[in-house]
Amino acid sequence: MTHPTKRFAIVTVSYAPDFERCRLLTESTEKCLLGDTKHYVVVDRKDAKLFATLKSSKVEVLVVEDLLPWWIFRVPFFSKGWISLRTPPIRNWILQQLVKLSVVNSIQEDVLVFCDSDVTFIRPFDLASVFLHADQVALLRVEFQSEDVISWTEASKQLLGIEKEDLPIYNYVGNLIAWRRENIFKMHQQIEDVNGMSWIQAICKYWNISEYMLYGMMVDHVLGIENSGHFVSSPELVRSAWSFPLNNQENVNQFFSTVDENHIGVMIHSKYRAPISAYRHKFEYLWQQNC
Repeated sequence: MTHPTKRFAIVTVSYAPDFERCRLLTESTEKCLLGDTKHYVVVDRKDAKLFATLKSSKVEVLVVEDLLPWWIFRVPFFSKGWISLRTPPIRNWILQQLVKLSVVNSIQEDVLVFCDSDVTFIRPFDLASVFLHADQVALLRVEFQSEDVISWTEASKQLLGIEKEDLPIYNYVGNLIAWRRENIFKMHQQIEDVNGMSWIQAICKYWNISEYMLYGMMVDHVLGIENSGHFVSSPELVRSAWSFPLNNQENVNQFFSTVDENHIGVMIHSKYRAPISAYRHKFEYLWQQNC
């Protein structure tokens, strides 16, 4: 089922150490993503040649340096961050978030669905059918608190100028996150109006912040969910392996046995250091069954 009123795109920010996982992801994009939806993979210029091998009719590679202003750049022998002429050095964690918030300037689709390199799709799906209902886009929001979520909430309140003290704390972070393009531009403007400087400079004042929390709070507490073009949703679209130590084949088998028909993808984090060869055959079996 297609929804011509909204054009969707997948966006993945990656880098060389995650290349093999990203290749597996784009392979699954080719097999599972229906229609003519694009998958944009964004990488540093130094990794662009490597990732260019992933280009296809569905996959396009964008370069980080082309998305950022001229005054942010990488220098040799400084691997932990980027140099900025207008802010303190930007650590890689924050830089990755700036890239996600900036890619909207380089692509034209109405809805951006962010997906990390360690996700692999396992069955055919159409992004509009998954995320769109009555022209409203699903916003992931769950009632979950942690020290990080609380910290990200406070930073987002300051950046967005949200003054209410007794706000409920929600978590907007997940494996497949959908943003409306028009709302990203509104969020840029809100940050600039509140902070009196470019939105990039304002974000770079913070050591610890989450782009997903920032957007979610923009929708909930600045625009208002009823005016944002979103509706609240919390389905588990991607089965995460967070609670499974994938250090042997038995554990791999046990994890994949928990994948059900409601999952369109699987996430195996790079921090597990499980080689792709230990579980690739599981994906190949699922592709054979589903695609």
